[in-house]
Amino acid sequence: MTLLPLLEIYADPTHSSYEALQFVSGVFTTFTPNAGLKIIQLYREGYRQDWKLSFEKDTVTRGGWKQGGIIVAGPGKNNISYLHKDKEAGDDPEIEDILKACCS
Repeated sequence: MTLLPLLEIYADPTHSSYEALQFVSGVFTTFTPNAGLKIIQLYREGYRQDWKLSFEKDTVTRGGWKQGGIIVAGPGKNNISYLHKDKEAGDDPEIEDILKACCS
């Protein structure tokens, strides 16, 4: 059995890193043909989206349509070994790439 090294995970509730890294957001990055195909695929796999919640004003103003990403950094302040910025909803990175960046 392989154990992953101790990792720190950070969240950014103020979204300041999104702005600094120029992550994308909005209707046109959320509702794309590829995102639609991903929704259908996930629906077939049993996942469900709360669409009513997606369109509530509070959800949108709090960043509900921001596209995220993954950063693997450290040790130190200037060592980024992996950066994936989602281009649209459902633009998920390969888990193998993330694990390689953080665990090798």
